[in-house]
This record gives sequence, structure tokens and C-alpha cells, in this order.
Amino acid sequence: MTKKSFIKIFICIFVFVLMIGFWVQYNTFSTVLYEDGTLMIEQRSLNKWISQSNHGSIVKEYPSFKKHGYNFLSYGIKKPLWYDKREDITSVQVATPISPSITAYWFYGLTNVEDIDVSNIDTSRTENMAYMFSKAGYNAKKFKVTGLSDWNTSNVTDMQWMFRAAGADADSFVLDKGLDHWDTSNVRIMVYMFDAAGENAKTWKIGDLSNWDTSSLIACSDMFRVYGELNPNIDERVYSWYEDFLEEAIKNARELGLN
Repeated sequence: MTKKSFIKIFICIFVFVLMIGFWVQYNTFSTVLYEDGTLMIEQRSLNKWISQSNHGSIVKEYPSFKKHGYNFLSYGIKKPLWYDKREDITSVQVATPISPSITAYWFYGLTNVEDIDVSNIDTSRTENMAYMFSKAGYNAKKFKVTGLSDWNTSNVTDMQWMFRAAGADADSFVLDKGLDHWDTSNVRIMVYMFDAAGENAKTWKIGDLSNWDTSSLIACSDMFRVYGELNPNIDERVYSWYEDFLEEAIKNARELGLN
């Protein structure tokens, strides 16, 4: 073999190895907590070095939970994998598009988180959103969730405790662009859904829920508990919404022989 042929073979092997390495990095995902408190959910390994330049060194890395269908309940626990670092997380981004069937407990108890971007979550298959944001941002000075307005919630049946006590102490509680267009036609349970959410906020925005379809609703007790006299900044429409939701839930439950 000539020297020239050897060099060509070496280059080919080297390029092949590089391509394999790139493919592995591109198709390997994990959830990463960075030094500045940013949690990147399902991030490609290839992008971690870019994030480190923006958010600091890696504090902790969690394995991808895709094989579990992004379902923490399948682990036999009612808390997210990153619950051990719940007080260190101040910002959350879903790094790549994902399509979970269950999002229950995803951000439960992240008491210091200020902003959560869920734009990359495709919820068209999602059935259970219980406790998803419960107590998130409880101690934060501001609390904002972006990306909710475009969610397809047509298959969701359970929204109980979804925002309970989220941003409870925050000066602002904002569900960006509102939940006006959510399809709630299959939701059966909304118990404690917004209980104490942003209860002390001077800015409180969740959108207009008056057009929500409550035809399947059977339980929504205390959906908007801890409002009123405690905070005059809370949208006064809450009361009319709740009265309508509760009346419909009682009627539906009675028709099904549940009360």
C-alpha cells in the first residue's frame, strides 16, 4: 500500500468516525440544569456547549425520560426527576419539540422558578395535566408561562390542581396570551385548578375563560379558592366563570348519577 493510499483510507475512517460521533450527539437527549438556574428539558447533547456559554457550567444532568413517555407517574413517583434541585431552578425551557401523553407533575414544587417556556410541547396526545404547575414559582417575585395559548388540549381529561398556588407570592402572575382558546370539551376534573394561583399578584392574567366548553366537567370544587377580598387585582370575571363551571359540573355529575 502506498503512502498516498494509506492517507486516503485514514481520512475516510476519520471522517466516518466523526460522522458517527455527530450522529450520536445529535440523537442523544438529556435534561440539564445550568449554573444560572436554567433547566433545559430534552436538550440535544450537541447543544450543551452552546448553552454553557450562555448559562454557565452544568450543575446536574438527568437522563432523557422519553422512553417513559415523559410520564413521571411511570417511575412510581408524583414529582419530576429534577425535584431534588427544585429550589435552584429559576427558568425552564423545553429545548426540542416533544409530544407527551401525560404532563402531570412536570414543574411541581419548583418554588423559585420565574419563567417557563412550554412552546415546544405538543399536547395533542396529552390526557393528564394534573399538578403540572402546582406550587411552581411559589416564592418567586414574578411568574410567567409562555407557549400555553397554542396548546391543543382536546384530549385532556384531568386538569386538577394544575396551577394551584403557582406564583402565590409573586407580584405578577401571567399565563402569556391567555388560555382563551383551550379546548376543554373532554376535561372532567378541574378541582383546585387555580386555587391560590398568583393570589398576591398586582398583575394577574390568564385570559378569558368564558367560552370554555364544560360539557364533560363533573368536578371543579374550589377551582378559584382564595381570591376576592384578599386581592382586588384579581379579575372579577373569576366569580362568574366559577359559578357557570360549578353549575355545569353539578348538572353533569347528577346526570351520570355521581351525586
